[in-house]
Amino acid sequence: MFDQKFEDTFLYTNFFQSHFAPDGYFKYNSKQHDDYLKMSSFLPRINNEINHFKSEEYKQKFSSLNRLGLVMFMLDEMVIPKESEWF
Repeated sequence: MFDQKFEDTFLYTNFFQSHFAPDGYFKYNSKQHDDYLKMSSFLPRINNEINHFKSEEYKQKFSSLNRLGLVMFMLDEMVIPKESEWF
């Protein structure tokens, strides 16, 4: 979706994270894993990949679900591979 230079330069900056909604849904290569954990505004928290003030609450709520419906869009180009939308 983004080229490597853009990803390396802008993706995990405060400006990009606070001004572009989709940014929080991207998890990129392991080269930038520390930047992702530190600067990504959404995914590391909702996935409980980092400790934060709601970590335990998120874990309890997710664990208490009786059912969970996940949708995979057949032509999805945002999530690669699209099959990872199902877990």
